[in-house]
Amino acid sequence: MLGLGENDAILDIGANIGAVSIPVATLLGVEVIAVEASEINAALFCKNVDLNSVKSTLHQVAVISPTIASSNEFVTLYENNGNHGSNSLIKDWNNSFVTKKAQCVPTATLDSLISHALLNQIKLIKIDIEGSDNQALLGFHTLKHICAPIIFEYRIDIGSDKIKKSTKEFAFTLSLSLDLYGVKMNEGKIEFVAFNIECAYENAIALPPTISNKLRSTHPTLFKR
Repeated sequence: MLGLGENDAILDIGANIGAVSIPVATLLGVEVIAVEASEINAALFCKNVDLNSVKSTLHQVAVISPTIASSNEFVTLYENNGNHGSNSLIKDWNNSFVTKKAQCVPTATLDSLISHALLNQIKLIKIDIEGSDNQALLGFHTLKHICAPIIFEYRIDIGSDKIKKSTKEFAFTLSLSLDLYGVKMNEGKIEFVAFNIECAYENAIALPPTISNKLRSTHPTLFKR
């Protein structure tokens, strides 16, 4: 729908093993710019890139706010037993898993990772970093120069009140310049529904108004009336 091609890139923040971005890159030939803090996940991501002959750049760092990054060269990443996709900088992010160990990971801001040369190349962004999305957004001022949809997880049904508050702040900040929708499946088809900041969504999307208007014109059935 976005018309992505080999000159475009996906920014995958919290890439895990590449389960989301690598299939898209394989299908469309786009480049993947990946950010993944976990050493295990980063290694598996690289293996999947190699197996699928995908163009990619990997940053094995935890993306956080400039304030924290300036005083913390490393932070603790808590690894959840049996589900490395739920690794988080927040110790009590998901209490349904038993945290077995932790690792120290280097820090960075997204602004420090994304060069100006890439701003026009990035046409899709995915962010899923287990409760730290707002921290990453605080260090991503160059986002205003990128015209790309942002796919994100909006889980205000888990975590502490402090985490839920931060998640709502993340969504509110996005809503200041982007059109937010919840993403649902209806009879096997994707559907965008009105975003409610008080509701949890397994998947949500933030669209620049120009892209939102274009999709409403070219794919009107995407949007629930």
